[in-house]
Amino acid sequence: METRIFPKILNSTDFNLFNDRYFDFFYIEDLFLVTEFYLHIKPVFKDINLVYNEKFKISEVINKFINYKNLNCKMKIQSTSDLHYTGNGSKLSSLALPLLGLEYGLKNYS
Repeated sequence: METRIFPKILNSTDFNLFNDRYFDFFYIEDLFLVTEFYLHIKPVFKDINLVYNEKFKISEVINKFINYKNLNCKMKIQSTSDLHYTGNGSKLSSLALPLLGLEYGLKNYS
């Protein structure tokens, strides 16, 4: 059984979201960019959250993904939560790296 969210959506027509909350998604190619920056340039911070500044609920990210992929998938939200899984992206943002971003990642997910 598939447990990762995007493959699950790609292979279904109905999707149940059991706990909607704010959650950070980070595009893997941006991870490579930040890693390369830290390997070749003197690190600015000893720790950094790999998160974007703009925050979205899981349902918002799923809806974007469904729209970008032109999927015929209906999402039903079972419940929402005040327990959010997000980090502060201000340090990463201050580096002014040319990140591709969440929108690009969703559009190019395969």
